[in-house]
Amino acid sequence: MAKSYDRLVSDFKSLGITMGSLVAMHSSLKSIGQVEGGADTVIDALLECVGPEGTLMTPAFTNCFEGSKNLDPFEINSTPSLTGLISETLRNRHEAYRSLHPTHSAAAIGRLAGEITRDHLKATPLGIGSPFHRLYEQDGWILLLGVGHNTNSFVHVAEVMAGVNYVHVFCWLHLNWRPSARFIDEDGLEQILDIYECPGDSRAFPKLNSLMRERGYLKEGLIGHAPSQLMKASHLFEVVRDALEEDPAFVLCDEGNCKACDVRRASIGMPARPSIPPPDEWQRAAQDAFKAF
Repeated sequence: MAKSYDRLVSDFKSLGITMGSLVAMHSSLKSIGQVEGGADTVIDALLECVGPEGTLMTPAFTNCFEGSKNLDPFEINSTPSLTGLISETLRNRHEAYRSLHPTHSAAAIGRLAGEITRDHLKATPLGIGSPFHRLYEQDGWILLLGVGHNTNSFVHVAEVMAGVNYVHVFCWLHLNWRPSARFIDEDGLEQILDIYECPGDSRAFPKLNSLMRERGYLKEGLIGHAPSQLMKASHLFEVVRDALEEDPAFVLCDEGNCKACDVRRASIGMPARPSIPPPDEWQRAAQDAFKAF
């Protein structure tokens, strides 16, 4: 039987979604089972639960790195999200805000939507001042709907906040990606953004599950048929910080299992991170970048 709007509202409330909350959702629509009205119904049900004073945010990542398959420059209104149908449906809504970042944008609806998505070009993808960092600043929640911690973008924010040495290491050269991305700015001009603190691989993040459970920081239940988890961003940061203090490689894949993590693992023990230039130096006109050619 298809899951109705009322059934989803009831499930979200049972999990712990409350009025006025700021919720960042990572999701798999198919994990819920058949839903009357599809992704729009899931979004509507969540917005009902957080109410007019609440906010719903989703990642709207694109991976538009130079050298990737996404050859067109990022355009805020047309470049699709690669983080699931619910995310793509939300960012297409007329009331949605989307942050202007060519690789790791976020989309949001609600009272804080404009605030948490503004000025993303002045922040690193998932660093200080990014939408997912503002989730933490606003005492927000993370909802994993039918997905695991391997999709949990805030863990990358926690890596930056914890100051691990490897966050400055660009680990995707084996995919022929480069640490820069093209985008169309608010004046319709093509620009290039240099990418610092680029997020790495996330396949080892499920190791955080047991640590979160041990501290009683996870609310768990079913949304339709989808096993789901709800947690405070502040609690997740606490757990990541403590784990990294004991083992700086805790959220990296085991040695030899992941090229990206092996690159970062090799950098652990470096005395300090290189300083990151001021944000106004990250953005440059595309024509300037290719003057030499």
